[in-house]
Amino acid sequence: MQQWTEDDILTEYIGCTGQHSEPDDSVDHTVVFGQPYVEPAVAQVPQQRLGCVLMRARTGEQIVANPPTVIGRGNKATSKVSGNLAISRTHVRLDYADGRMTICDLGSVNGTRVRGIRIPAHTPVELHNGDEIHLASESFLVRLQPMG
Repeated sequence: MQQWTEDDILTEYIGCTGQHSEPDDSVDHTVVFGQPYVEPAVAQVPQQRLGCVLMRARTGEQIVANPPTVIGRGNKATSKVSGNLAISRTHVRLDYADGRMTICDLGSVNGTRVRGIRIPAHTPVELHNGDEIHLASESFLVRLQPMG
């Protein structure tokens, strides 16, 4: 394989032999196979929004919680959990932004745990597929999935 020197590359690029002037540093003088290198365009892949399904461990019930949503047992909750008075009326909020799903305890009396750790009220914590969360005494498995 042939080794190219800077002079060989510049000579090939500017198409001359012998003397040449120093290149302008503001211009890319890279040459690939005798042709000026052109940076390929980067494809912009739209980020797919994620939704969330919470599977209740005790009953197997599935609660669809597509963000932004408030989860609780009260009328103001957009995703309702019934049958457990330890869960607050508006217990947590799920949000999705910048490719991240977050959960935020809304100041519930009995708290929220994510991966076994109690989270501070009003502090968003990132959720991952397969996480176990507890709303008060109730356990849920988190399933993140593309929203259609």
